[in-house]
Amino acid sequence: MKIKSKLKSIIILMLLLLCSSLISISAMADIISTDANKTEPQVSTIAADKTGGIIPVTFSKAGIYECTVSLTGFGSGAKSFYITEKDNREKFKMFRGFPGDTVTVNRIITAPVTYDFVIFEEGAPAGEKKISLSFVYHEPSAGRDVKAGETVNSYGLENLYYTVKLNKDSILTLEGDAYVCDSKKEPISNFEYGKDSNVIYLKKGSYFIGTQDGIHTFKYTTKKLKLPKNIKSKKATTMTLGKKYKIAFPASAKKETKVYNKLTLSAPKRISMFYKRGNMPEGAQLTFSIYKDKKHRIDGSTTDKNTDKVSFTGGLTSDLEDEIWEKKSFTLPAGTWYVQVGNVTGGDATVWIK
Repeated sequence: MKIKSKLKSIIILMLLLLCSSLISISAMADIISTDANKTEPQVSTIAADKTGGIIPVTFSKAGIYECTVSLTGFGSGAKSFYITEKDNREKFKMFRGFPGDTVTVNRIITAPVTYDFVIFEEGAPAGEKKISLSFVYHEPSAGRDVKAGETVNSYGLENLYYTVKLNKDSILTLEGDAYVCDSKKEPISNFEYGKDSNVIYLKKGSYFIGTQDGIHTFKYTTKKLKLPKNIKSKKATTMTLGKKYKIAFPASAKKETKVYNKLTLSAPKRISMFYKRGNMPEGAQLTFSIYKDKKHRIDGSTTDKNTDKVSFTGGLTSDLEDEIWEKKSFTLPAGTWYVQVGNVTGGDATVWIK
């Protein structure tokens, strides 16, 4: 969704070179100015010996404009479409190359302004040509309360935030180019760009759905979520060797949710701990600790695989250090041990020990 800075710099340099070369093109028709707030298409005729036209376009009020360029009489080659500052074509605002006879772009206008629309085809055939411009204007949106199932068309001059209120712990499915934020407008980390929909596990409370500037459409639905109660060690539930436990974690911008179980061994036991990610972002981390008290703790974490053994990386249990360091199996002494599993991104996972 975001262009890396190095790649962006290269693209800007290329566009500057293109815009600079555009100034030297003499076979361009200067066309009378037009108003983007007119509702009917505006057609300009290009003389037979010209390759394109320069059309001043006035945007008389702030908002989002869908601009469609339609060409008649041009050739089959690639066309170029620039938007530049009025009478200063080195100050470009946009470039778009397109192969056919029609192209649509969106422009965010924050204050009244006039731009030059520069449209041409290198080596365009002789003969009369026409450029048609049509505009659809959208009044800028404002953030507001949004209910489940409502389709929202967002027209933003800047990032917008829509309020979502959840009366119960919920699985929220978000469709469209938008993202979920906490009550402080911090993006919640399990949103994945580029997907048609995203599933987020959330505690009851107030959240925001955010959109970037421009035109975006989204909708969300919810269903009930059952979150674990054993989120403190004193509420730890008993864990049985070999039994699988599915755990749901609420998503958070920063705070890790920790779930506690306890395992009692009557004799030393060589164990391995396993995990399987369910509805979680690719590569989402789970953290693990097996401990008896503050002086006896063994830490572990997931690998990049969706299903694997937990990789243990040591801890405070010095007498086991050599055996557990970077290992996936080790002998756990007899006694009652607490098993802590943590996650920030939200979603569900299954864990078990055998």
